[in-house]
Amino acid sequence: MPYSIRLFFNHLSFLFELERRFWLGHFAVMSNVEVNTVFVRNLNYQTTQENLTAAFQKFGEVKNARIIKQRFRGEVVSRGIGFVEFASEEQARAALSATDLQLDGRKLSLQQARPRIERKRDTAFIRGIKEGTTVEHVKAAFAQYKPVDARIVRTNNDRGLGFGFVKFESTEARDNAVKASRTVTINGEESQLRFARLDFDAPPRRRFRGRRRRMNRAPRSQ
Repeated sequence: MPYSIRLFFNHLSFLFELERRFWLGHFAVMSNVEVNTVFVRNLNYQTTQENLTAAFQKFGEVKNARIIKQRFRGEVVSRGIGFVEFASEEQARAALSATDLQLDGRKLSLQQARPRIERKRDTAFIRGIKEGTTVEHVKAAFAQYKPVDARIVRTNNDRGLGFGFVKFESTEARDNAVKASRTVTINGEESQLRFARLDFDAPPRRRFRGRRRRMNRAPRSQ
């Protein structure tokens, strides 16, 4: 397979990892009631919220049930995961102790929902960074919004993947930068800008090395 195609698929894999970690971090909790909440995996994609609620009512009072969905090819579809919130911790534990809970032809996998880590929301995602761009170029492009740091994501062999992150001193500064324009000129090239789904200080632990992907290190900061 040509190197350019391999690099493209590596890039896609990295973006999928960003998406996966975002959803896990965003939905792995429900405020202060996580001890009452069960995270459900392996849902049938046709399962409805009503069916999910009914399946767990035998364990106690279900206060809320959600099926996490996403937009795919113009349609809103299930991601095969969801959450069930009970009235008490004891009821949630009863559900977690179930060994063979099935719904709509699938055996469900259950875990206790994890506490949510509050995000700082001070980081923007940049796409379309040209090769040769440095952290200084990125920070200079956002000088009026007081950037604190910047990162250009690279492979192990120091090839830029065309995207990166910029961290601001506050959420307000980040919001002002993104809302001012969805594009920004960095090192003479127009780049796209949007709100980051991950904090600057917690990048996904994945790096790429040409023909091989190494999974045990974080993306390199320039």
